[in-house]
Amino acid sequence: MKSLTKGYHLWGNQQTSNAPVYIYTGEDAAKLLLKNDRVEKDPKFVAYYLDDDFKVIDHEFIYLNSLLDILLSPGEIIEKARRLAPCQIVTAYLDKTYTRYLTANDITMMSSLKYAFEYNHIQFRDHLFVGKNNEWVSLIEEGYLKLG
Repeated sequence: MKSLTKGYHLWGNQQTSNAPVYIYTGEDAAKLLLKNDRVEKDPKFVAYYLDDDFKVIDHEFIYLNSLLDILLSPGEIIEKARRLAPCQIVTAYLDKTYTRYLTANDITMMSSLKYAFEYNHIQFRDHLFVGKNNEWVSLIEEGYLKLG
């Protein structure tokens, strides 16, 4: 897992302005997620909706009991993506207690979610796991999932 320095802000003073925010890499997404200490004790799933230029056009936090919850009912995210179409999606699972390396189960679950998005004609860009000590891993950048 990669780590970011606590308190690092990708957009500096722009984070409270209306300046556009872009996600080009897993690190961009991780920095956006970690600003203002959004990773708390409660596990949550976040979806960032991007336009064709990778600009964030909307986002959504969903509180979960476990990662499996989002796989059982991804409809909320899919419906929002359809309303915002055409759009791309970057997702992340945030859990301060998450300290382990990825398991085959983690990758299989996210592969299933990627398939659900693509089946509904939503372009999936990446998924991140973000955990303790601001550590994170991008499934696309690490080669666990492929684009397209």
